[in-house]
Amino acid sequence: AHFGLVRALIAQPDLAAAAEQVATMRRVLPRLPSVDYMDALVTFLKGEHARAAEMADEIIKRSQDDPALMLLAGMAQARLGGGARAESLLANAVSLAPGWVQPRIELAALQVGATPQRALETLQPLLARDEADARAWGLAGQANARLGDFRAADAAFAKAQALQPDAPGLRAQAARSLIARGEVESGLRELEAAADADREGITADLALVAAHVRRGDRASALRVLDAAITKRPDEALPHYLRGRVLADQAGARGGRIGRDAQAEVRRAYEQALAKDGSLRLAVDALAALDIEAGDFAAARQRYEAYLKRQPKSGLAMTALAEITLRAGGGAAEVRSWLDRAVQTDPLDPWNWIAAIDLQQRLGDPAATLARAQAAHAALPGQPALMLALARAQLALREANQAAATLRQLVQVRPQLGEAHLMLATAHGLAGNNAAARQPMARALALEPDDPAVLRGNIALALADRQDAQALAVARGVQQRRPTAALGWQLEAEVHGALGQRDAAAGAWRKAYAQPDATPQVAAALHRTLLAGGAEGAAAARQFEARHLAARPRDAYFLTYLAEMAQAAGDAAAAERHYRRALAIQGDDPLLMNNLAALLTERQPAEALALAERAVRLAPGQPALLDTLAAAQAKSRQFDRAVQNQLRAIEFAPGEPLLRLHLARIYVAQGDKDKARTELRRLASSGIPAPLREQAESLLREVGA
Repeated sequence: AHFGLVRALIAQPDLAAAAEQVATMRRVLPRLPSVDYMDALVTFLKGEHARAAEMADEIIKRSQDDPALMLLAGMAQARLGGGARAESLLANAVSLAPGWVQPRIELAALQVGATPQRALETLQPLLARDEADARAWGLAGQANARLGDFRAADAAFAKAQALQPDAPGLRAQAARSLIARGEVESGLRELEAAADADREGITADLALVAAHVRRGDRASALRVLDAAITKRPDEALPHYLRGRVLADQAGARGGRIGRDAQAEVRRAYEQALAKDGSLRLAVDALAALDIEAGDFAAARQRYEAYLKRQPKSGLAMTALAEITLRAGGGAAEVRSWLDRAVQTDPLDPWNWIAAIDLQQRLGDPAATLARAQAAHAALPGQPALMLALARAQLALREANQAAATLRQLVQVRPQLGEAHLMLATAHGLAGNNAAARQPMARALALEPDDPAVLRGNIALALADRQDAQALAVARGVQQRRPTAALGWQLEAEVHGALGQRDAAAGAWRKAYAQPDATPQVAAALHRTLLAGGAEGAAAARQFEARHLAARPRDAYFLTYLAEMAQAAGDAAAAERHYRRALAIQGDDPLLMNNLAALLTERQPAEALALAERAVRLAPGQPALLDTLAAAQAKSRQFDRAVQNQLRAIEFAPGEPLLRLHLARIYVAQGDKDKARTELRRLASSGIPAPLREQAESLLREVGA
């Protein structure tokens, strides 16, 4: 009776009365497990998703075979953005109750954005029934539209609308399908009508905003958002989207966003956060503005305030780790935040992924592997974490361990082409080309146009001395995609690997002539021409002049020319090219770093300014810190140089060149004792011979 009364109150809906009834139920039936479930359900319906997720997880620890509980926990995780965890829980609910409609609908709704094919597979049992509801057909329409099958999408939307003709959401989905296949004006009219018809919801309004933004009509998008704000004044999302559109509008005018425009963008994000203090999107956006302004303290305070509302947000802790890194914190402090993040929320795979990615940026492959292993132990069988573990194992050349991980993964996700490719790569690194053939062929069957898969098949064919087969892979792409550069690019790479320079140059020319040719193609053609002796060098100069005349703002090609000139000892040409590239991509920290390294001896003041700016833009990068330390030492700022060189070593402890440079700074500073300590450590370690010889030579200079 209690149970039925709670359900009746939910249906009215009167959630306050439902919560009171649950409390009554708990007083008189304290040991009944369904009380905990109903409490979590009412909490979820009240919009307290984080608390509902915690409550559901606690119940799951006691009972893991209840589909209603799995559904509730999955829905709560989905609302919190825990995609993979939500998908796992909802899939369990479907498995436990395959005939129940609601878990399939929720699972498909979660899948439709990222994996529309899987969404269709989930929906198939519902679509096969005559009584399938409008929600299932609407999701099927979205999935087919995302897959580019607009005929099937239209048919699905038509069935959805026939089942529920007055649903504004379905009308908006049908309108989006019209827009996606090119009938833009008709689609926009349909979206406007759907938005007008839905006087309370804003789903159609947001779809209309997206359509206007895709067309570049940001003014119309802002008018729609203003209407949505008027319609739902307490809704946070329209304010946030208004900030996004304003930022996009200001950025489209070229250059950095001006002060007035940035203030308006910030105001929109602040309004969103005032409506919903737990809106992580607004916190992220405002923190990004703070970081861009160099105000790391303000960005940190935002996430600390967010953590007071959501104390178990691992992703917020990972953001604090990122801020710590950008503000100049050491690797140990960054790792401490990452440890807290994964310990607080160990069942969220994307929390682990974020931690692993940032750990990798700290430059310690062994620590990255340890974190990936911990993630796999916490969530065994989770595909994204198994991929991360395999990547970490391959980075340390642990080919056999990576192969074992990937064999498990392809059992769990046999349709994941990337896993088969990585498995083939692991076998290849272990010297077992025979074992690599089957997963490589499987990867090609699953992803026939993926460049990495195609190159893997070519590499395997060349390793097996099957030159004709390698060329056949490239020419197959040319036949399937005759106007794409990729097929000719692959053929050029095959000819280059076989030492057939003239044939390679011809294929590179054909790749360059295609409409989608990238700057990398231009650089490869230039490099191939240069290898042809005096005649080839002349052809390369002619090509360089033509290319830069046609594409004067190709920063990639200019950077390539600078690196080639620097390698050839032509510092003046290298500087000229770097400066042109930096004038185009003024915020590229690697360009700044390369130019700073080139100028350190001749123009130390400019080199120091460039190196400092590069490190601000990309903190924690050992190569950039190394250049900064060299520029500081040249300017006789030895204490700061030592500090930054030690920081570079902290982020890349296995790189001996950084320690050699530290020893040189100590020598320049006049601290021969510390220099000798570093040099003895290097000379006695198993480092490459050229570095060891340099260390021994410098050791003799300081009087060892």
